[in-house]
Amino acid sequence: MKKITALLVALLVLAGCSDARVKSASNETIFTVGNQTVTESQLFEVMKRQDNGATVIQNAEQSVTKDINDPSIEEAAQAQLTEAKSILGDQFPLLLEQLNMGSEQDYLDKVVYPTLKMEFLVKQTIEADFDTLVKEYQPRKANIVQIQTVDQANEALTRIQAGEKMEDVAKDVTVANSQYTGKSAIYNLKGTQFPSPVSQFMNQQQGPGLSGVLKDETNGTAYIVEIVETDANKFKDDLLNQWKKDQALTKTYRAKVFSDNNFKVYDKDILDAITKSYPGYLA
Repeated sequence: MKKITALLVALLVLAGCSDARVKSASNETIFTVGNQTVTESQLFEVMKRQDNGATVIQNAEQSVTKDINDPSIEEAAQAQLTEAKSILGDQFPLLLEQLNMGSEQDYLDKVVYPTLKMEFLVKQTIEADFDTLVKEYQPRKANIVQIQTVDQANEALTRIQAGEKMEDVAKDVTVANSQYTGKSAIYNLKGTQFPSPVSQFMNQQQGPGLSGVLKDETNGTAYIVEIVETDANKFKDDLLNQWKKDQALTKTYRAKVFSDNNFKVYDKDILDAITKSYPGYLA
């Protein structure tokens, strides 16, 4: 299996050729089942046809991230290992055995580190485009509370204007199960569906400020919005951590990591699979 891994990694550094196909030259037996023998070349062909390029992508990720080192990665890795051992208890050694891993270090090296390193690299790539993304997404740090009636909202606004924190006031008046509970959060103006009156205020307000009572004519409830900060550099770390969890954004930047590293595949079957399953990954 190690030979197959090495072969797949070798595929990644070769220049593109649209009609080429790679075949494993080895007929070494990988395993047998009953009277059937499966060779390395047969297994390689099955991989090409059925895993949609996932094996190649996995190996490419390990290659791209092999030199990534940061104390935060080690800290997160140890935390994940501790959590896995705590959850699985006596079953954890059995898991390692089933995964054909001889030690906890194998588990870290093959399962935990690759994911954490890729996340770290994606975050770095997002950070390199920070100013551009801020212009596109227009993030705001704000507190928003949804209140059942306009009268209650007027009373809440008076308390906030008198100096009470919105989050404290919101505990008394927030609509049950509302997503807007007065807690400070980061909102991207692009891609966030706000209630109409909230959207209007968020887009018009250019700096920190407190709204009046914003009535929602569609359901009769009301909102109060406090924009705390519009300078994204002042909440950059929190914003990057939030963007890192944004599936659509990280998908785009994971692809950018590959294309920026000149990722190429010259086997046509794998190329077709990756083009379909991982759009944007190829240089």
